[in-house]
Formats: sequence, C-alpha cells, structure tokens
Amino acid sequence: MTVVHPSQPMKLPELSSDWVRLFLEKTQDLTLFIDDHATVIDVLHSGNFSTDEVGHLIGHPLRSRVGPESLGKIDLLLANDAGENASDARWRHINLVSATGAFIPVLARYLVLRSDTQEAHMVILRDLRAVQAANNRLAAAQREMEYEYNEILGKLESQARGRKGPVTDEAPVEQVLAQIERSSLDKVIAATTATLEKRCLAAILQDSGGKHDVAARVARMPLDAWMDKVRKHKLA
Repeated sequence: MTVVHPSQPMKLPELSSDWVRLFLEKTQDLTLFIDDHATVIDVLHSGNFSTDEVGHLIGHPLRSRVGPESLGKIDLLLANDAGENASDARWRHINLVSATGAFIPVLARYLVLRSDTQEAHMVILRDLRAVQAANNRLAAAQREMEYEYNEILGKLESQARGRKGPVTDEAPVEQVLAQIERSSLDKVIAATTATLEKRCLAAILQDSGGKHDVAARVARMPLDAWMDKVRKHKLA
C-alpha cells in the first residue's frame, strides 16, 4: 500500500515591493492603495484603464469617489480583509466616479499585505464595463425583438379580423390567436424565438471580444451549453 503524503507548500522567495507592484499591475484591472483613513495614496492600473480615468483618485478619500448607492458598501468592504482565513470571499459591486463624473462599474475586494515591518492596504478592482455593455446590448436586442413580435402579432390580428369578422379592442389576445390556424401560429412563435435567441447570442459574443468562455459567463450558463447554442445558430 502506497502512502501519499501531502506536499509541502512551495516556499516563495523574499518579494520586493517592485515585484509586488508589477504583479498587481499585470494581474488586476485596477489597484488602489489607501492609508489608514481610506484615502487613496497610489494607483496601479492595467490597459483597461487610462491614467486620465483613475489618476484623479489619488489624494481623495475613497468614499468621496464612489456613487451614492455605493457609499454603504465601503465600510463593509474595508471591514473584510481578503487575506484573512475567515474573510467573506464575495466581491462587492461598487461604482467609481471617473474624472468626467461618469460612473465606472467595478467589483471590489480589500486586501492587506503584511511584512515584519510594514503593511500595505489596497482595494483590488475588476472592470465591469464590458459586461455592462453586453447586458445593455442584450436588453436592446430583447426590446427590438419584442417590438418585431408585436408587429407580427398585429398583422396576424388584422388577418384574423378579415377572416372571422371584427374583433373589438377589449377582446383578449387568446380569442384572436384562437382564430389563427395552429400551424401558422407555431411557425411565427418558433421563428421569432429563434431569431431573438440568435441576436442575443451574437450581441453577447461581440461584446465579449469573441471569447466564448467570457460570453458564457455573461450569459450565466455552462460553456458546453453556450457552445451548443452558438453552433446551432452557426455563430461558432
């Protein structure tokens, strides 16, 4: 019988502050270093953000640079050090205020890096603008298809009036649909549903940069199920 012993954690070398800064800059969308009063004292950002977008944060309390709906989340955020074993693993959605006054949606976590001689307090942020844009396009596609569906339904109602006589405005839609041949109605519903699904998938995929794994997360569905749908509509 072979006994498998748990491996020992890899011992990392002593890391310089420059190495830590480089790591954060390359792996996080935005990192805000704050002091004991939650005032931003330094900023690191990736290509998602420009210096013009985030440079104005330095020297200001974090609470003064978030939207009013996010103020109540800051105390909760700063009370939860992600480096602690008992910390809440969830990211918090907040809106940063840009230099132009526009809101920038982000996910945030608070982290304290400690050494024998000092501590570094930071708020790590993930940019949600691409996800928000995809959601907006999805909602727009849904509204457009609802409009087209209502247009088709209106035409069918007109045809029903011509075949079966006038239908009053007070008559429920079910009475109108009951006057339409079943096969015709099924075809309309199937075609409309398929078109809506394809447009929604295409909108999400476009705003996800053509990356199916990102698009699947935006659509909140498993990657395999996402790929089945895009292949069905010949989007892959």
